[in-house]
Amino acid sequence: MEDKKLLDYPFDLYQRSRDIGEIVTLISRETGKARLKILDVGGYRVDAEDRNDLLLREFLPQHDITALDLMDSDINGYVRGDGTCLPFKDNVFDVVVSSDVFEHVPEHLREVFTENLVRVSAGFVILGAPFFTEKNALAENILFEYVKKVLHADQEQLKEHIENRLPDQERLEALLKSRGLDYTVLSSGNLENWLTMMMVKHYLMSIPGTEEMHVMLDRFYNMSSYQSDHVGEGYRKIFVIATGGELADAHRAIPERVADYFKNFAQAAQQKSGFLQGDDPGRFRMLLSLEELRTRRMFEEKDLIIKHQAEQIAALNNLRSTALCKMIRKGKSVFKPVMGFARIFLLKVRRAWELTTYKKDPALTDAAIAEMKQEINTFDYLPKISVVMPVYNIQRQWLDRAVQSVLDQVYENWELCIADDASPSPHIREMLKEFEKRDNRIRVVYLKKNLGMSGSSNKALAIAEGDYAALLDHDDELSRNSLFEVVKLLNRHPDARLIYSDEDKLTMTGQRLRPVRKGPWDPDLFLTYNYICHLVVCHRELMLQAGGFRKGFEGSQDYDMLLRVTELTDKIYHIPRILYHWRMIPGSAAAVVDAKSESFHRAKQALRDAVKRRGLNASVGDGDTIGKFKVEINKDKT
Repeated sequence: MEDKKLLDYPFDLYQRSRDIGEIVTLISRETGKARLKILDVGGYRVDAEDRNDLLLREFLPQHDITALDLMDSDINGYVRGDGTCLPFKDNVFDVVVSSDVFEHVPEHLREVFTENLVRVSAGFVILGAPFFTEKNALAENILFEYVKKVLHADQEQLKEHIENRLPDQERLEALLKSRGLDYTVLSSGNLENWLTMMMVKHYLMSIPGTEEMHVMLDRFYNMSSYQSDHVGEGYRKIFVIATGGELADAHRAIPERVADYFKNFAQAAQQKSGFLQGDDPGRFRMLLSLEELRTRRMFEEKDLIIKHQAEQIAALNNLRSTALCKMIRKGKSVFKPVMGFARIFLLKVRRAWELTTYKKDPALTDAAIAEMKQEINTFDYLPKISVVMPVYNIQRQWLDRAVQSVLDQVYENWELCIADDASPSPHIREMLKEFEKRDNRIRVVYLKKNLGMSGSSNKALAIAEGDYAALLDHDDELSRNSLFEVVKLLNRHPDARLIYSDEDKLTMTGQRLRPVRKGPWDPDLFLTYNYICHLVVCHRELMLQAGGFRKGFEGSQDYDMLLRVTELTDKIYHIPRILYHWRMIPGSAAAVVDAKSESFHRAKQALRDAVKRRGLNASVGDGDTIGKFKVEINKDKT
């Protein structure tokens, strides 16, 4: 059992899989059958490490194992099916296993699920799951709220536990007794250890670059705490049931022997001090230490913002001391009531205009869309457009709307290339798998490690096959005519290598505000800030020639890449239409201009690198407003 690969599995997965391994080994020894025929219901697994396997086979390679689950897979020994209507004849497996699936079965189907497990077993059923107790329910609710706070996301599995309600142990026991079945119940996974470890691991998920720490933590815990984790109240209960089949009838005492084995196991474990054994304050000190580290990091980032604000205040104070400002202040007292009224009036007019703008885009009526489709039939050039979208831990509704905006495109020769940047929230993988099934133009690469915006964007670009690549953030939306307008321009200007459009902002409730109208390509203006921003469509080979996205420029990776692209081409065209909607999620750069101050530092560095590449004897400083820069030629130097 001490295989290095097994020790690297997440601690709770290792715990329950090894428990099942111990029980199966004991059954094999007691029955004299060296090779048992085993069905593992819910045993298929794909994780953040891209391990795509039949998990129990890893722990019990000497036995004949079939796995059944709801997903599609062509792995040998896998059957797609539902545990409530197993597609097997009666009494065909020596052992039927179901581990941490029972709690995900809707409450009204749990009895049918159990009876199916018993029906296909000729010997034993091993059924493991967290069952309802006040402490179990409280621990899960604590973890659910903790994940919301730390990762700003729902823990989908816990959410399902809460919605379905954890199984009732007494109800299951009553069912088994009514069928005259012998069974024993084992306790597994110390509840306090489980809660502490889960909080630590989810905390680490909030810190990029901690993947190796996850593995080391799991490995250390699995090496030091497996036995001692059977002491005290368990998070999980494991039912070992003799089903009344031929094998079980000959060995009805096995559940009792399993119970004795684990009782002795737990007693021996009490002599050891597990990884988290000890006083509760010690556990919380560990969590507080992690919080202290993150808090320190946050303060370091805030120091940069405070420094920037202090510089702005100093500049403002200098301005106020000038004679011109003194004269303005003197006249201000006279005109203050008038100016105040005018300011309020203008704000109300602007707000009313923003709220009424774009309620219905006249360019996107059904008749207009029909005309666009007819016009597409006249195009000589119908290039494939690869929409490149890195994804990380975004809320369900925003990801769904981003993908749907691509599916809704009038122009249909596209592909959506997504890179999941090792998102810790399980709903991301579930949604992306569903998108892949929905449309074969959607292609996803699932990263094993978090690579950040630049790395994940490069991975998405690497699977692209289109002539051009369009950049889309995972919480934004394209207009339905976005790709149509791009291809329309390409038919007029087939030499185009970089295309950009106008854009607007999108509120949380779907209102479109603050249109940004951009002019023709202006290389000098582009050296002050990334004014072209969204939508950007670039010739894919040119992006690769420029080197793609560079690590270390996260938050300004697009600007850095475009600075390099614009050094390779001047075939740059502007589409004077709003084709991109930038969602104003609280904390995003779309909502607050200085929400991501670190990205401005990286933008400035990208600009410095561009100046150096171009051989300019110049310096890069801050511009008149946040996020803008000033490139000044150093005339006094040769």
